[in-house]
Parts: sequence; C-alpha cells; structure tokens
Amino acid sequence: MKAPNDPQKRLRFFYEKMLLVRRFEEKVAQMYGEGYVTGFCHLYIGQEAVATGAIGALEQKDYVFASYREHPH
Repeated sequence: MKAPNDPQKRLRFFYEKMLLVRRFEEKVAQMYGEGYVTGFCHLYIGQEAVATGAIGALEQKDYVFASYREHPH
C-alpha cells in the first residue's frame, strides 16, 4: 500500500506500520518463549523505522532481498 501524500496522513501511515512491526515482533518473541518457534529467533525490535522507511521509499520497479531479521520487510 502506497503512503498518502498529505503530510499528516503520511506520518500516521508510517507510524502505524512501525507499530504493526513492533507488535508482530513482540508476538514472535512470545511464541518463541513458549516453544512454538524453534531454532534461532533474531528479532527486529528497536529497528522498526529502518524497515518502514526503506520499504516506504521503494517504487513499483524495485526489488527487495532480505536474509537476516527480515520479518518486517
């Protein structure tokens, strides 16, 4: 989904995306602690703005390849 052009709506859009990433990572951490996720679990907590900004700057022709802590991408 493309970010709105209106500055206030754009800020809210990116804030909501960062919050979504944080909540997802918190749930992954919980599930890892309960044994539902096995192996290594490298969380993205504290870096939400990085993925949100990077993905938000992409255009339709761009590609993303992620291999480590890529959940939010």
